[in-house]
Amino acid sequence: MKNKLLIFTFFLIIQNISIARDCRSELGAALKPIYSNAPVYWGMELSTTYGEMHSNSFDRIYNNQHLFFGLEINIGKNRLYLEPALKYWDRSDPPPSIINNVGPYPMPKRRHFGMRELFFSRNLNNGNLTFGLQSMEFSGSSILDEKVIGINIDKTFSSIDLEINVGTVSTDFARMEDFCGTRHVYRIIKRGPFSLISDKTGETNFTGLKLTWTPGSQKSKDIINKSEDEFDEFDEFSEFSDVEVKKKKFINNIGFLMMREFGKGFEENKIYIGPTISLSLPFSIELNNELIYQYISKDQNLAYIGKLNRNFNWNSGTLTQLSLNYFGSFGINAGSRFYPAFSSLYIGEVMRLDAMDMSLIQFSVNQKIPTIFHPSIKISYMQQTELNHTSELDLQVGLQLFNGFKIWGIYGIINSDELDDKVDMMKIEVRWAF
Repeated sequence: MKNKLLIFTFFLIIQNISIARDCRSELGAALKPIYSNAPVYWGMELSTTYGEMHSNSFDRIYNNQHLFFGLEINIGKNRLYLEPALKYWDRSDPPPSIINNVGPYPMPKRRHFGMRELFFSRNLNNGNLTFGLQSMEFSGSSILDEKVIGINIDKTFSSIDLEINVGTVSTDFARMEDFCGTRHVYRIIKRGPFSLISDKTGETNFTGLKLTWTPGSQKSKDIINKSEDEFDEFDEFSEFSDVEVKKKKFINNIGFLMMREFGKGFEENKIYIGPTISLSLPFSIELNNELIYQYISKDQNLAYIGKLNRNFNWNSGTLTQLSLNYFGSFGINAGSRFYPAFSSLYIGEVMRLDAMDMSLIQFSVNQKIPTIFHPSIKISYMQQTELNHTSELDLQVGLQLFNGFKIWGIYGIINSDELDDKVDMMKIEVRWAF
């Protein structure tokens, strides 16, 4: 009875906290023991952003600030991690509260408290179990990539990797919502926000599993430091490994995924099922494929996602990555669309196009130079091939002045049938973890 009461209290607390998912951060690498050899680690980080957006229709200046605090406790095989934060934002042209033919146009509070992570994890034999507020995804798949309250089990049996994810999602802590999302400062489309996720915890839920076979592999499951791993994923200037892995097999791995979305927030149950496969092609090209069948009685659809990647390691130590991605959906029922609720694609810095906006093409070139201040340059372009034909071209430049301190800037050009004319965007962001 006592254990059930503790679990209930834990869920009651975290379901009422705004969650940070997209906040770029250096905090994971800055955690340090409170004293020598202590099992308790802590760290802080300050980030600030200044940006401008201009077109013939409007001129906008905006800013975002975050103050993060991280605390990690390690006892044997167990780990508890929490990361609260404060946020302030502002922009020069706040939108009206009501949009004609759309309805309310909600905006987050300018000053508010949020939580990036709050979870307990335990190291298993060749695996890991995580319970609480966390980031969840299936390896090699875009069908799930979200902030959830739930349970994740990841365990390896010889050459087979098993992933089980169960959780609930609400707008209080979903990935692109108010605390870390940038929709409230970037929003340039007059229509209001669109979301498949409920405002109430427990109404939009999912359960799923994925099996992945790696030929000839007999590996132990390394335990991932979720705070650090998640930060690296959203660090535009740390996307390369220092050593390129030479693929010797044609098939890197083959996976099969099954996922169900359910709850009062959906009109009916939604089922997603399909294979994934990662291949090594000639000239050191890697191709990752995903084919997902969506079963909803009147909205059956088939989605294909293909990603081509090629890394170049130059003698100077410079790293270059080329990437070409295609996201397409094919309606089985007339007029059907592909709309998984928790598949956060978010293509483009400003437009952040998702599964509902497919078909999409994305191309990027990323360069990392091993000189003083570790400069990085990335050029990316995304194009919507149907619907509103939205396109976005981004140029990103970053510097690491010293350990834990990064500054980066971005310039973007956005076009869309939903816009009166093109929009130019620029912003500068500074992150300092200490």
